[in-house]
Amino acid sequence: MTKQDIINNIAEITGLPKQAAGDALDAIGTIVHTELKCGNEITLPGIGKLSVTERAARTGRNPATGEEIAIPG
Repeated sequence: MTKQDIINNIAEITGLPKQAAGDALDAIGTIVHTELKCGNEITLPGIGKLSVTERAARTGRNPATGEEIAIPG
């Protein structure tokens, strides 16, 4: 599903003009980005919780070549 598909669905369900639906989607994206960047957790009912976690560095493999690569934390 593309961004335009989401905007079309929002407009159809809510009766908002597509421009307003697009603006609302952009605002949600900005809010989510800002809150996650600040280390906050976001709960979206019916969807789930969004949060940023730190992972340890590890060794992986390039699937095309099989070569070992270092994956940073």
